Amino acid sequence: MNTFDLRLGDCYGIVPTISDNSIDLAICDPPYKLGTCAGGGLYKPVGKDNPNNPYKRKETNSIKELKKLGCADFNAEQFLDLIKPKMKKFYGYFFCNKPLILDYLKYAEKHNFLFEIIILYKSAPIPARNNHFLPDTEYCIMLRENGTYFAKDAEFDDYRKLFTVGSSRKIHPAEKPVKMLERFVRVSCPKGGTVLDCFMGSGSTGLASVYNGCNFIGIEKEEAYFDLSSRRLKEWQDEQNGVGGLFEGGYY
Repeated sequence: MNTFDLRLGDCYGIVPTISDNSIDLAICDPPYKLGTCAGGGLYKPVGKDNPNNPYKRKETNSIKELKKLGCADFNAEQFLDLIKPKMKKFYGYFFCNKPLILDYLKYAEKHNFLFEIIILYKSAPIPARNNHFLPDTEYCIMLRENGTYFAKDAEFDDYRKLFTVGSSRKIHPAEKPVKMLERFVRVSCPKGGTVLDCFMGSGSTGLASVYNGCNFIGIEKEEAYFDLSSRRLKEWQDEQNGVGGLFEGGYY
């Protein structure tokens, strides 16, 4: 049976304890750069001028929650340098918003990595369009060294670079669909390999990994979400052992 190793704490303290050259694939949804965004449903207008608020906006509950989780500002190069020694060969999928795309592509150029830009299209976006297009896309940057694993016999749709996400219920504000994450695992991690998620959230990457014959290491600093991830993966383990679970089917 595939294994999962869940660790509670900040990834910047925990990743150095992982053995070097032990990870086949990283799938991470790190914090975004949101602090200077003026729209997209994250800020709303205020009536009076404020010299400390040049955008004349105040935070919505959405960005307050993201900031609480530490998901509003991020140094991509620092993070990628942190996990790089742990990879057998550098290989990862990193979710991001538009301001971070260039940071990842600069890192790819610096290290001569291959890259792809995968699009998450939101079929029911926030209807915010004040001087900008609808916030109906998120991005995932794939970075990999030459010579890394790439499946040749996965399902046809697993190789698509566009994934449509609906407005289904979420158990984490930055949750990604398990079925999409499974595509990444099937294409990019050999059976029996190890997947790392440094921002585990609700454990969706862990489920995608074990569903597809891979081991998983997950790190989460928020205890409530760590407990949720632990429950979800324990439910999967119980199902493998013939014990019924609360989350039948697992796709949520």
